[in-house]
Amino acid sequence: MALIDLWNSDRQQITAKRIDQLIAFAGEGRLRDRNSTSEEFRTLLKVVSSDVIGQWFDQCLEIRFTDFGFVLQDTVNEAGRRLGFDMKHGVYRSHSNEGYDGLWRIPGGRAILVESKSSTSYSINLSRISEYRKQIAPQLDLRPEDISILIVVGTEDTADFEAQVRGSRFAWDIRILGVRSLLRLLKLRETLDDPNVERQIQEILFPQEFTRLDRIIDLVFATAEDAQNSDADEDGESEVEEVTVDPRANFHAAILPRLEKHFSQPLVKRSRVHWGSADDSLLLSCQVSSCLTREMPIFGLG
Repeated sequence: MALIDLWNSDRQQITAKRIDQLIAFAGEGRLRDRNSTSEEFRTLLKVVSSDVIGQWFDQCLEIRFTDFGFVLQDTVNEAGRRLGFDMKHGVYRSHSNEGYDGLWRIPGGRAILVESKSSTSYSINLSRISEYRKQIAPQLDLRPEDISILIVVGTEDTADFEAQVRGSRFAWDIRILGVRSLLRLLKLRETLDDPNVERQIQEILFPQEFTRLDRIIDLVFATAEDAQNSDADEDGESEVEEVTVDPRANFHAAILPRLEKHFSQPLVKRSRVHWGSADDSLLLSCQVSSCLTREMPIFGLG
């Protein structure tokens, strides 16, 4: 049974196992470029929750099982896709024609070449990573210097690597981000509903000079404002929930399985009240007030 079929039929079978156990169960049992195992894993990645993605991050960094770096690479790329980038997977093992881990692009705009590293305890060849930009620039109709580099690292101690970047000729092209901070960005995106904030989150990942702090202030302000609106919405909905829905039940946990059954596909959280299919062909607004008046009678939750 394919991993996605197992997820659809019995999610406990997925969440109860370590990611290396799931990989061994999928396809050929080993992640290789463009094989059935990688296809199964990437399909599963599109439908699991961000909490599951966080667990897999931790397992990669703590257990360091066979090919854990490949799992980390795919999982980092999935986070980029959920942040709204047009994402293209790279290769697990570099070769003469291709060598990057992932390519993230703002639709119709700038691009980021992404490298995933579990550790920075050894020197990283920045020149080699920069050369990959020359390979992909013609495909994107961009100049190589217009493609920035984001290195996502698992370790918290990156002082030596930061010094290496600052002392190189690529200092203005490369930025470093921790895996757990990437997960925090993803969870932040899931709590917001303003597409302008999504763009601000994307822009943070591009190299920029922070003498002027307006962009960071805008992001912090928008996040706080959305959180206040969220609290206000929940306060306004509490009376409805007390009358119609068991107050001990989690609303989304109650309605989502029925929505997934109705549409015959798993749904993934996109923002605070929006859920969509893995291929984005379906997008639902699942607010308590709207679901109570429209979807709930359909799915028998009343």
